[in-house]
Amino acid sequence: MSEKIRNSRFILSGFFLVLGFLSGIFFSPPDASAVQIKRMQQGDSYFDTDDMTVSVPIKDVVQSKAFILLYVNTDTVSGTLCNSLFSATFEADNSLIISRDYYVGAASVRYYIVEFEDGVFIQRGSSSLPYGPEANPACTTKNVSLPVSVDVSKSVAIVNTRWYMARNDSDEGSLVTASLIDDGDTLQLQRDTSGDTNTNRILNITWQVIEFQTDAEVQTDTVQMAVDSPTAVDDPAISVPWSQVGSCLLFFSTRGNSAINGIEGRYAIRGNLIQNGSNVRVQFTRGLSDAGLNNIRWYLVRFTDPSTRVIQGTTPFPTAYDYVSATVDAAMPVESSRSFPIVTNAGPSNTTSSYEDEIKAAVDLSTIKGMCYVGTTTPPTVWVTKEFSNKVYKYNADTGALIAEYTTGARPVAVCFAYNATPPSIWAANYEGSSVTGIKADGDGTPADILVTRALSGTNYMPLDIAYD
Repeated sequence: MSEKIRNSRFILSGFFLVLGFLSGIFFSPPDASAVQIKRMQQGDSYFDTDDMTVSVPIKDVVQSKAFILLYVNTDTVSGTLCNSLFSATFEADNSLIISRDYYVGAASVRYYIVEFEDGVFIQRGSSSLPYGPEANPACTTKNVSLPVSVDVSKSVAIVNTRWYMARNDSDEGSLVTASLIDDGDTLQLQRDTSGDTNTNRILNITWQVIEFQTDAEVQTDTVQMAVDSPTAVDDPAISVPWSQVGSCLLFFSTRGNSAINGIEGRYAIRGNLIQNGSNVRVQFTRGLSDAGLNNIRWYLVRFTDPSTRVIQGTTPFPTAYDYVSATVDAAMPVESSRSFPIVTNAGPSNTTSSYEDEIKAAVDLSTIKGMCYVGTTTPPTVWVTKEFSNKVYKYNADTGALIAEYTTGARPVAVCFAYNATPPSIWAANYEGSSVTGIKADGDGTPADILVTRALSGTNYMPLDIAYD
């Protein structure tokens, strides 16, 4: 399996990929009450230049057993962090609401909904920090009483923020740490903002608290990244052997002081796990360390069941690259429908403050993106696209056997069947290639089956879907 990270200019991405193993290959089926990923749903929601809220239909979930992750890829609109700050919550068991507070450009939001079979309790809510000076504690700190008290030694808090500030010199005002205090009765949301009231705007916050009731241990702490330091490290209070790093997952949130001045290299931070002697150490890294103080709240989850495994790594992202690929262990059999990524990005090593769009990145697992059924061939077939393989695959619909694969234009994202064309054909929409590819529906995999790859007219016309009429 590979993981794709899309956008450019930030220097390094740190990633964790939580894997659901194929049942029964290496392990006996775990207890039904264990922490197991039941299903992962993923998709993309496109926001036009003036869109603020989108409703997304999903498969039914049990909300108390599911949490939401968002990754944003925005158009190149400098100096507008508000354009890429999104939050999501469940509108109902079968729908998701994704929102931002201000718009100046288009954006694509990749969402992951991670639902557990059992052993996990998740609660969520919304809050805000009001407009006003830093001297007023109400503008920087909010204590939220949790509906249900949690065990801090088994719980993680994650947040997303939204605001309407359309400047590039105050990004730090949107950064919030989420801490569980008062023996798990309270969630504390905190920012370190500018003394300038004009840049300390209303901040809308959505929060999720995940309590792993079985098969996981959680350690948490805060660490400070000093003004002149590119890194910060911390050691868990209870040592975790390095041999268990494949069972460890890192969550964190950050806040920064006014000396950051909106410069992404000072506050965009990635997190990863490193070896300290024979134990696990938590490390955080940024691209620029000339100014700005950052406070980091981290949560280290160690899974104790044998059916969950975590792979971590770092991936450089060169300037001007649209996307990079991180390949995980190909010998490890995994279920993509039960795996999800955690990706964090370090900013560039310069003092430019208009890279708000560059430090955001959509994260894709290399999975099926588009599909169509053809019932008129013998045997009936199913055609699917894998976006980052630049291929369309043809399968026997009765047996699931692979019949053929075809190379298309760059990044095919959708496919359809032209049933009464001559000859009957499959058409793929190639997002990055700004083209469509036609393939004989009854072909057997030879290059002659590809009828044409045709560029679409217009500038940067990047198709997201395709249909035959």
